[in-house]
Amino acid sequence: RTHSQTMKIRFQKGKEGKATIVWMRDAGTREVFRASAFFVSHDLTHYAVETNLGLKNAFYGLMAQGWEIEDFGRKDPITNKTLPLPLEAGIAEAIVGLIQLEQGGRLTPKDTATIIEEERAKGGYADIPLTEASLNTIRETANNLIAQWEALEADSFFDLDFEG
Repeated sequence: RTHSQTMKIRFQKGKEGKATIVWMRDAGTREVFRASAFFVSHDLTHYAVETNLGLKNAFYGLMAQGWEIEDFGRKDPITNKTLPLPLEAGIAEAIVGLIQLEQGGRLTPKDTATIIEEERAKGGYADIPLTEASLNTIRETANNLIAQWEALEADSFFDLDFEG
């Protein structure tokens, strides 16, 4: 693994709804993932969450550090249990899930706020700067990125920079 901390993420739209996401680390290594429409939206929402909250050890931060897609969900060869991710990664995944439920019309922003407050009451999200304003910025960023993706023509791409 490299210890790269910055990378470029390329979202490339192919023909017939096919998509590719490429993570290009500053150390010169790269990871390529053939993505469904769900994963493009999911990963763009991850980008919005992680960059707006300054998370360094969630999905993109780990990818910048040299993780590979197979590392997520990797199982311990002895116990066959999924190896744990850093706490930030789990929190980012939960927030992305809430935002995606909102995007799909299954939750309202008020529902999301209630769920986050319930989690905070149990001691969760303690060090994460999750406020109504930051959630609104995340929603706006994610929606803008998804709209940019949807407007992209086949055989085109756009790049995002991630500072881990």
